Amino acid sequence: MKVLILAIGRSGTTALLHKVASALPESQAFSGGKLKKVAEISGNAVFKHTYNEARGRTFEKFNEHLRQTEYDRKIWIARDPETMHSVVFSSAGTGVPKVPGISTAPSLTWLKRKSET
Repeated sequence: MKVLILAIGRSGTTALLHKVASALPESQAFSGGKLKKVAEISGNAVFKHTYNEARGRTFEKFNEHLRQTEYDRKIWIARDPETMHSVVFSSAGTGVPKVPGISTAPSLTWLKRKSET
């Protein structure tokens, strides 16, 4: 099983990475690095990446990666910069996570605003 965790920095991703990895038998945990390494890993693995435009990790790059790479589960965290509350989204399969009844657009706006502060 391959799991992706995606969020801005300082939003709890490292703790979640280790918690999810410890729940999967014989899993590996990867923090950062090149997106293309996902294809090289077999077995259970959890990959954590953070959005950072200054480092070239843009929404466009992650969307492209998600269209080309299959994960069994995707988890992303959006954090409101004003209240510091986090919203956790999860989905299975490929593509950008979609949550029934919840618009992800405000959360993407939160992510972008937070990364600029």
